[in-house]
Amino acid sequence: MLKDKVVFITGGTKGIGLGIAQSCLAQGMRVAITGRKQADAKAVAKSLSDDPSRVLGLASDVRSFESQQQAVQTTLNHFGQIDAVIANAGVGHFAAIEEMTIEQWNEVIDVNLTGVFYTTKATIEALKQ
Repeated sequence: MLKDKVVFITGGTKGIGLGIAQSCLAQGMRVAITGRKQADAKAVAKSLSDDPSRVLGLASDVRSFESQQQAVQTTLNHFGQIDAVIANAGVGHFAAIEEMTIEQWNEVIDVNLTGVFYTTKATIEALKQ
């Protein structure tokens, strides 16, 4: 049932996102993973599979709607569809309020909240199809 479905995974170059990508591939899915750096995304994609028809590694910053739109369009151009989205990218700065900087707070909000919104908004039309 999942064979040849396409999943778009943000933050797919390490941690939980990478584990999800591995699991999806094992189920026969095709996978697009994103990370902030193109070299990292391509290297991880190649480590997942030598077959470019199965895995695509993309640079994308979830804090930028335009970046997400571009990654989604590249995924659609490559695979022709997106069937599932995993808005996985996330960061954490764990400190007392007196110690956390404004920049750290804004990064957490921008990646963990705004990033999910941008990812969902950028993929919604492809998912509807």
